[in-house]
Amino acid sequence: MKKFPFISMFMALFTFAIACTPEPVEMTLSVTPAQLEYTAEGGVQSVTVSASHATWSAVSGAEWCDVNLPGKIENNESVAFAVEPNTGEERTTTVTFTLGEKSATVTIRQLAAEVNPLDAIKSLYEVPAEGAELRIAMEDTEDVNFDYDPQHEWLRIDVGTTEDMSFSGISIDVFPNEEPAVRECVVTFSQAQQRKEVTIRQAGAEPYIEVTPDSLDVDYKAQQITLQVGGNVEFDTSFSDGCDWITYDTSNYQGTLFDVAENPSSEPRQAQIIFSNTTAGVSASVTVTQEGRPERPTSPPNNQIWYSTWGYGETPYIKSGSFDREIVSNVYYWDEKFGIITFDGDVTEVKDEGWAYDDRCTWIMLPPSVTKVGDMSFYKCSRLEKFIAPGLTEMGVQAFAETPKLADFDFSGPIKSIPSKCFYKSGFVDLTIPGHIKDIEGNDAFRECVSLQNVVFEEGVESVSGTRVFYKSSTTSVKFPTTLKSLGEYVFCINSGLSSVEWGGLEYIGENCFSGTGFTELSIPSTVKVVGGFGFSQCESLTKLTVAADSIGSFAFYLNPSLVDITIEPTTTKYADGLFHTCTGLESFRFPDHWKTTGEQVFESCTKLKNVDLNQIEVIDRESFHYCDGLTSIHIPSSVRKLMPHAFTGCYYLESVTIDEGIETLYGSFETAILEELTIPASVKWVGGSLYINRDETSKVITFKGECPSLVEDQDYPIFPTNSGSTAPYVPTVRVPLAYLEDYLDKKSTVLGYCEITTY
Repeated sequence: MKKFPFISMFMALFTFAIACTPEPVEMTLSVTPAQLEYTAEGGVQSVTVSASHATWSAVSGAEWCDVNLPGKIENNESVAFAVEPNTGEERTTTVTFTLGEKSATVTIRQLAAEVNPLDAIKSLYEVPAEGAELRIAMEDTEDVNFDYDPQHEWLRIDVGTTEDMSFSGISIDVFPNEEPAVRECVVTFSQAQQRKEVTIRQAGAEPYIEVTPDSLDVDYKAQQITLQVGGNVEFDTSFSDGCDWITYDTSNYQGTLFDVAENPSSEPRQAQIIFSNTTAGVSASVTVTQEGRPERPTSPPNNQIWYSTWGYGETPYIKSGSFDREIVSNVYYWDEKFGIITFDGDVTEVKDEGWAYDDRCTWIMLPPSVTKVGDMSFYKCSRLEKFIAPGLTEMGVQAFAETPKLADFDFSGPIKSIPSKCFYKSGFVDLTIPGHIKDIEGNDAFRECVSLQNVVFEEGVESVSGTRVFYKSSTTSVKFPTTLKSLGEYVFCINSGLSSVEWGGLEYIGENCFSGTGFTELSIPSTVKVVGGFGFSQCESLTKLTVAADSIGSFAFYLNPSLVDITIEPTTTKYADGLFHTCTGLESFRFPDHWKTTGEQVFESCTKLKNVDLNQIEVIDRESFHYCDGLTSIHIPSSVRKLMPHAFTGCYYLESVTIDEGIETLYGSFETAILEELTIPASVKWVGGSLYINRDETSKVITFKGECPSLVEDQDYPIFPTNSGSTAPYVPTVRVPLAYLEDYLDKKSTVLGYCEITTY
């Protein structure tokens, strides 16, 4: 009886469990629509999926159809199919949906792409420099057109079917490219609504330069040669090293023109004309070989004179009686530009004016037998460039004057001297005077040689005694040997470019010798004993000067406006007046220890001079500082014994003068100063001139420190003369020591004169 309730409960639970178990549900899956159709362009379309469960899936059968499943699958879900564009034929695929054992399919059909006949043409055709024939087959060429820039003449395009029916399509002929640059053309093809741009690119040709002929043999004469030069690049023209006898002339339609100079040697010579483009790395060359001149004697025989003319092809002007022998023949060989004058015997002299005024000869060669050329013998030979005379011993006055092209002269003969105006206005550029010419004695021998730059005197030359030998030439440098001791007057005067001199053994420099030259710094060594008057005056560029010469002449450095730095060496012991007269740029100067006198007018008109150290000077000479406007003060040291007349006259701004004890003779020198007072040391024994200080005609004070001095010898008027011409009489006040008052009063009329005496 106790087990019954338990059994009853179990049975009740079992019956309930059976009653609660659900009935199984049937799986279902459907997709609508079952077929989709796409155009060739592709796109996106959708289907609707109906499923009894949410575990369905879908798979595409082709890569060109993409199934876009939603992130969360539900019943009646919309699924999109993305189809790519079709460039080919019609195509079909299926998309399969599955749910358990259930499945459904959707058929995807895409139409074929429309056919474009122009697609047979590529976008780029690359063609070699040699050219090519491009053939693009097309069945339908009707209404196919093309367009491109007509400047591209290297293309020819045809569309259609050939006459023999062997080809239908587009024919493009690309002609050879001879230039090194790449070229291309864009061609636009069109048919109906279709267009296509096609680039045709052609490679450049290999760069090259070619010349004809590649070698050339020419004779010794001057001539022109023409070369045929071609290629596909620009080129530069040059010559092999050392070639100065071939020069480029001009270009013409026939080729390139060159001048070949005459070969002066009997030896052949060779050079290359080079045409090159370094950027492209190409070149071509021509080898030119020129034969040597036929052998001739080195100089004419004694009965001949040789010459050359500049181009007339005629004999020079020769007057009757021009030589000491009769002329037998005068022949000119035009092809050689060479002439020969033959005489009836040995010729020894060219007479006065014998060859003068000839304007044809470019060079003249005399035989060794000619020893003399007379006055003006080659005067005004305007084209004469070269003169050879190995036996010449004597030249006349103006023998080669006014020969502006004569730059090559044979001085090798036994010439001893050069006479007046011998080479006046000749054409020398570099001149060497050989040692066997002992003296250039002729005045104006090389005057106004405006092309002359460098002058060298070789060892053996002893002097240049002539005046104005190189006057107004264009000399820039001069070299003297140890043997040359003396230069005459005005030798290099007004050679404004002359700035370099090697002094050698030079001892004497004549007056005005280097006046007007172009030195900026000048050092005159102690080997030079004498610098003549005005020797280096008017050198406008001279700024620095060092002098060691023993003796300096008057006004040696006159009117050098740029001179600011002066050094006088102890070796310079003799000097004359006016050394630095009108050196308007000079501001300061210290007299050398060994100089005892200033020299008259030494600094006259040095308007900027403001600092002067008199050092050991004993005599301040007459007009030493005349018109030195820059001086405002001066100290006269105890070494000074004499102050000469007008030493400071014209120093209008001089306002302070200090005179130390030691001076014995004092001349009036301050009449134009602006001093308020002046003290005369007790050492002064003699006075002279007019000692007034009368710039503004107001009373000034002059103080004497010692006894009343005496007048200098031969002066018979007092040092303070009567100022009778003044509207406001100027009366200087003279202060004297009380102890010497009577002495001053006794001498007032004879020594002092017009003044007022007071004591202190």
